[in-house]
Amino acid sequence: MEFLARFVEIPHIGDYLSVADIALTVVGFTVTVIMAWRAKSAASLALDAANRTRRQLLHIEVVAEMASAHEQVEELKRLQRAKSIDTLQQKYSTLRARLILVRESGILAADADLVAIQDTISRLAALERLLDQNPRALDSAKQMVKCNESLSVCIDSITAIRARVRG
Repeated sequence: MEFLARFVEIPHIGDYLSVADIALTVVGFTVTVIMAWRAKSAASLALDAANRTRRQLLHIEVVAEMASAHEQVEELKRLQRAKSIDTLQQKYSTLRARLILVRESGILAADADLVAIQDTISRLAALERLLDQNPRALDSAKQMVKCNESLSVCIDSITAIRARVRG
């Protein structure tokens, strides 16, 4: 107790303690700001990593979707030759919807890819419309050749897009 009494009697001890208190407060505030800045940086890095991972997964999904689309167009050609009108109309529509999802995914950044996929979507819509308007359209050999040529162009476009996206 005697030490404390002598300590309090030191001249200007209150002033010294106030200065020390301010210094400790400034140091504490500085450490808090630095830690907050580091936490913000870490959160930003984590968000960037999550976005990169999400984009990579979407990229893989688009590559797989384009491979599937290629197989589906091949199947459409086979169904056209077999004149399976009911199945064709459904498959045209389903494939078109899947390609629209690929187009809207944002992975296809090149204008050439966007134009190619839109052309493929338009060709599928035209083929579906043709069969809606005239279910016997494929009975004509000339019309069958046109439809198969259109699907061949679709296959070429899908193959080129897939190669560029996979690249």
